[in-house]
Amino acid sequence: MNAGTYVLEPSVIGRIADGRKVSIEREVFPAMVADGTLFALPTDDYWLDTGQPEPYRRANLDMLAGARRLGSCLPVQPGADVDETAHVVDSVVSAGARIAAGASVSGSVLLPGASVEAGATVVDSIVMGAVGAGATLQRGVIGADGAVPPGAMLEDVRIPAPDTA
Repeated sequence: MNAGTYVLEPSVIGRIADGRKVSIEREVFPAMVADGTLFALPTDDYWLDTGQPEPYRRANLDMLAGARRLGSCLPVQPGADVDETAHVVDSVVSAGARIAAGASVSGSVLLPGASVEAGATVVDSIVMGAVGAGATLQRGVIGADGAVPPGAMLEDVRIPAPDTA
């Protein structure tokens, strides 16, 4: 598995055959090693595979913390609706997200369309759907069609559950 970024010279692209799928790691790079023409350059650029919920959440929070040399974001985006009595700490609240009165959100990412109802608590989570009034969500992922029922206390959940088929 590769977890890097390639910057290729035109001569490398020329080694890739037209009309078929090619594994650059299994075909092109070994041929370049044999020719003595493969070179690499290390970098300390920010790199994080965000293909899973936790690293995705971390990447968003890293933007707030200034961990990336390039790029940053506001914790509460213009167009987000956050009640003045809500408590938001170390979180990204996207435009179109809503946090109601007395709700608490920490270490989380709320995407457009997310809603956190009155008195709810959201910790270390990603929310696209709804968290009901008085509910508590810890380390959860709530999809656009997902909802945490009012008053529920949920930890380590994904709603809807991932498709395992």
